[in-house]
Amino acid sequence: DRAPEANAQTRRLAPGATIMATDLNPGMLEVAAKKVKAPNVAWRQADAAALPFEDASFDAVACQFGAMFFPDKVRAYREAWRVLRSGGHFIFNVWDRIELSEMAHTVSDTAAAFFAKDPPQFFRRTPHGYHDVAAIRDALDRAGFGEVAVEHVAKRSRANSHRDPAIGYCQGTPLRSE
Repeated sequence: DRAPEANAQTRRLAPGATIMATDLNPGMLEVAAKKVKAPNVAWRQADAAALPFEDASFDAVACQFGAMFFPDKVRAYREAWRVLRSGGHFIFNVWDRIELSEMAHTVSDTAAAFFAKDPPQFFRRTPHGYHDVAAIRDALDRAGFGEVAVEHVAKRSRANSHRDPAIGYCQGTPLRSE
């Protein structure tokens, strides 16, 4: 339960500041809303490529591990640009190459060994397929962003067991349908 930590973070905002938290998936919003109980956080289903907000509505737009899933990245970035006030910031993160993620790489290679003629490529293609800094900069430039700063952050996650993440990767992602 991360609610106390999340609520402590929302208290760090300037007085009167609010967070509009969105996701394409209503189920994700339901889970998040149960975990984060803060009066200055609102929840709304939204498609990043067609944001339901007025122009220049926000000081900042943040996207945590979502950009690599946008079918049309330039369109989604244009939406972020549209809803930002002058001087606003768009902050997002994406996963790096699959070879740098031990778990995803192992699961992907193991699944491929069982389907040699048509190996599933979901992890390589989608969550780990959008890491080329030049391509990201180009998409942001085409969307209207002029100044782009890139920071590589190396983090290693840990799980209490290998079983739960393996089941999650294999049964809780599009790898299963591939």
